[in-house]
Amino acid sequence: MIQSRLIATELTPAPTGLDLVRNDLPTTPPPGHLRVKVLASAINPADINYLEGQYGDRPELPARLGMEGIATVIAHAPDTLPTPEAPVPAIGSQVIFIRRCGCWADILDVTPEDVLKVPTNLTPEQGALLKVNPMTALRMLSDFADLNPGDWVMQNAANSSVGECVIQIAKKLGLRTVNVVRREGLQQPLTSLGADAVIVDSKNTKDELMEITAGNAPKLGLNAVGGDSALRMMDCLANRGTMVTYGAMSRRAIKVPNGMLIFKQLRLEGFWVTKWIAAQKRARLETDYASLAQWMTDGSLRTTVSQTFPLSAYEQAFTNAKQDRRGGKVLFIPSAG
Repeated sequence: MIQSRLIATELTPAPTGLDLVRNDLPTTPPPGHLRVKVLASAINPADINYLEGQYGDRPELPARLGMEGIATVIAHAPDTLPTPEAPVPAIGSQVIFIRRCGCWADILDVTPEDVLKVPTNLTPEQGALLKVNPMTALRMLSDFADLNPGDWVMQNAANSSVGECVIQIAKKLGLRTVNVVRREGLQQPLTSLGADAVIVDSKNTKDELMEITAGNAPKLGLNAVGGDSALRMMDCLANRGTMVTYGAMSRRAIKVPNGMLIFKQLRLEGFWVTKWIAAQKRARLETDYASLAQWMTDGSLRTTVSQTFPLSAYEQAFTNAKQDRRGGKVLFIPSAG
């Protein structure tokens, strides 16, 4: 069996430094492994930063790429046995990768610990986007502030994939959202997802927000931008509020005025879903991802996909994935090649 796989040979802005290689795989998977057919895999900002050496960890070269995807189990090694922490999904099951497996490939050999079973009626396009953004949104809305139904949450980068998930999950939790974006023209698509208010980031952000919320400052702010946008968010939050930073799209540092800490007593937190996943027991992951998968299959949670590409078109895929106004995620569909 021939495997096609994207690897990085140097840390440089993609698609420079990428290579599509083909490898001969043995007839059966290695001991203790499953063989899976990749149905779809995502190109995330984290992947792009990883390739440029600007992520939370640096790859060893040559690096196997792709952090998020969905696959079908097509074979087991004869000695692959279940453990309490890693049941063995049956042949024909759909699974997502919860460990970094390098899923920009068509065929992979993985361990049961690398994957998590998901419903077979979860579409590949949505399943490929289940691991990172929906869980990031759910955890930030659930773990950092004591929120009650009707409370306001503020976020910037609201038209990002995480932002879309925040809007939809907040609605299910009974929370209201003020969604900050960088340009006009995004109100309609975000309100169609359930956004309560959409405003363009500016020096007037606080005044607009306080009018929208009738003076009820948000207890929680979700920051994916940094720089001046994060400063404006801190100014909008309630005393003793919390700002959670999970991204740095502006690539500008967060500068915190002393008064935000002394007088407003704000709490500043960070969140990285990779670390959260690594710290969880298997049962917790199964429960939480089952809830998110159910919302995806019933249509109450969805992530926008802008384009799909075969692995062979990786150069065009990356060109599109790096565009500011692409309008959704870019996916690899290996079978399309």
